[in-house]
Amino acid sequence: RDPTTHGPIMDSLARSANVDWEDSDSDDDSKDGPVVQRDDSIPSLLEGYLTKKGGRLFYVNWKKRWFILQGSKLYYYRDEDHTDRALGVIDLANASVDESTSGKAHAFDIVTPRRRYQIFGESSKDRNAWVEAIKGALWSMRRPAPAPSSSSGKGKGSKERNNFDVRYDYDGNTW
Repeated sequence: RDPTTHGPIMDSLARSANVDWEDSDSDDDSKDGPVVQRDDSIPSLLEGYLTKKGGRLFYVNWKKRWFILQGSKLYYYRDEDHTDRALGVIDLANASVDESTSGKAHAFDIVTPRRRYQIFGESSKDRNAWVEAIKGALWSMRRPAPAPSSSSGKGKGSKERNNFDVRYDYDGNTW
């Protein structure tokens, strides 16, 4: 029997439970899964250990993983010494950070269109640092692009004052 197939009963159960076989964290992922490479030219925003819920349909486990937040992606690795091949990546482009549904201390959830990732840190300080960093990454992706200014510095939404280009936010405050 092909080890990559789960059989008709398990596949039927997985469909009814809305489980995606390829979107789990198990030891098999590191052997057969695609190599996920980070772009080393983009600086990481935060790195550290978190514990993530993973596993398959009837076998659920919590595994400590090394996470790296880089741009709009959250990569996770077996540990900090094996960052050449990610076990997985969470695309934050359409994600949100929610209160945890796991019941674990220092936990939070990352919700994407495909999955709810349940994660916890070792302390509330760790949890808060990760939640703030992820929310900051989400905010940077979703903020409107700055309006282009004309070559004279007198573009729409700006006024020249004492040789400085003064810009106004949506409420009319200067910055």
